[in-house]
Amino acid sequence: MAVPRIGYAIVLAGGAGTRLWPASTRSNPKQFLRIGGRKSLLELTLERALALDVRKILIVTHQSQAESVAREISALPQIAERSVIISEPAARNTAPALALAARYLSSIGATDEISIVMPADHLITPLSTFTADAAVAAEIAHSRYLVTFGIRPSRPETGYGYIETGDTLGSGWYVHSFREKPDQATAIHYLKAGNYYWNSGMFVFRNDFFRAELAERSPEVADQVDRLGDEFPLRRVHGVPVCGDMAELSSLYASLPSISIDYALMEKSARRAMVAARFSWNDVGSWDEIAAISETDAREQGQEAAVTAAAARHSPIFMVEANRCHVESDLPVALCGVDDLHVIVKNGMILVCRRGSSQLVKEAVQEMKAEGYERLL
Repeated sequence: MAVPRIGYAIVLAGGAGTRLWPASTRSNPKQFLRIGGRKSLLELTLERALALDVRKILIVTHQSQAESVAREISALPQIAERSVIISEPAARNTAPALALAARYLSSIGATDEISIVMPADHLITPLSTFTADAAVAAEIAHSRYLVTFGIRPSRPETGYGYIETGDTLGSGWYVHSFREKPDQATAIHYLKAGNYYWNSGMFVFRNDFFRAELAERSPEVADQVDRLGDEFPLRRVHGVPVCGDMAELSSLYASLPSISIDYALMEKSARRAMVAARFSWNDVGSWDEIAAISETDAREQGQEAAVTAAAARHSPIFMVEANRCHVESDLPVALCGVDDLHVIVKNGMILVCRRGSSQLVKEAVQEMKAEGYERLL
């Protein structure tokens, strides 16, 4: 029997990254950021797909970001030649995005192939371990399971959802339940229990099984998307094929619920499995995470984190009796007599936040939106 392989990668690249405001905005969202001078998060994700030697890479994004995605891909010939951008007319969260990608795959005859779903804003190393874990997930998915990757928690984190595992399933685990972001006491319990993992938001499945399960568990999503025909007209942007410019898609999306794949499917399915990731994972979901990454990079280079940031951006940073401060700035910054701060000066806007409280940035963005300051986002 042939070893199952992953034939398609579905890259979710439509997020706004509000927790990384003001560096991440609608015009330059999180997936285009270069963390610590690295390649963009999107490019790193596409390189992971390439390492899996998939036949096709589907990048699902909002229509307002399609040109930016195409421009970035056009500079990467090996990736561009096997990529197609699926342009969503409206943001409807991950369940409609994946339903649309699965419908496209069925239109090109990839019904019984295996796909991997990867958000475009994660840091994952090393590639060799990632590809080995993906192969384990593909083997389980081939037997008609929806497989996710669980990250073993290193701390009682309240900013992530959790996966509770049951018995072993081959080289993976049955999933007993998905849990919402916990409070501190619950997160400590999860850490001590040993059978709870952070939910990575990455999935592996057979395309036909995914569509069948979605139709059964969330027909309000699946039935609508399945109304689309097999014709997905393509246009080229910077030489990269883009689909989604269909009047019926715009009409259909207007009636779709905004719902995550976790709520729509993973929490409801009876055939869920998890592979415990051996690779290093970071969802780069807050300024606290970015500060930790910058400090790790700086230690490896034998430099101060602030000096590294300044050298990369050509903006001097001065600290006088200031400790444990993380600065990302397009302008010169001086900090005097303060500790444990994030100071972010990007896109003509300023964020000052206590380290350890950066999850509050999302609330600040929501307040701006509620008070009519959309232009800041």
